[in-house]
Amino acid sequence: MLLVFTVLAAVFTSLCIATYNRQVGESKMALRMALERHDNQRPPLFELGKDPPKEFHRDPVLLLRVTQSGPEILRADSVSLTQEDAAAIAQAALRSGKPEGVLREYHLRYLLQQDAGETRIALADLYTERTALRNTILISALSLTGALAAFFAISLFLSKWALRPVAHAWE
Repeated sequence: MLLVFTVLAAVFTSLCIATYNRQVGESKMALRMALERHDNQRPPLFELGKDPPKEFHRDPVLLLRVTQSGPEILRADSVSLTQEDAAAIAQAALRSGKPEGVLREYHLRYLLQQDAGETRIALADLYTERTALRNTILISALSLTGALAAFFAISLFLSKWALRPVAHAWE
């Protein structure tokens, strides 16, 4: 039983790690695409009933430009944000000193791009990443519990079946 638990736990753990890495990769790709798009260029459109284009990403992305006069909101896809919040988020990203990372207090992943006297910051919400990971962990835990219960029930049935001739011999 311990062997089955160990194997299943390893499988479900690797599934959770793969899900997390895929979600982080998708967020980083969305951030890079947001920085590569021109200021007035819209995100790619897709046709209903067909696969979305490869450059389509479902997470809301926020794009800020930081100049000497302060941060400016270039694009806010499905995000409601005040200028004060944008300034606080930009300062937190710049204070980190890293070109990319996570702003835990704002639940955002960010990517910085500096060029020609300005800094552009792309931000993506962590909600999708966290929800996907939470769902994967929940489904894995339920599957592990169900598999162990089924294995235990089958083990009991098989042990009773295997020991039935021995019990008859004792009588």
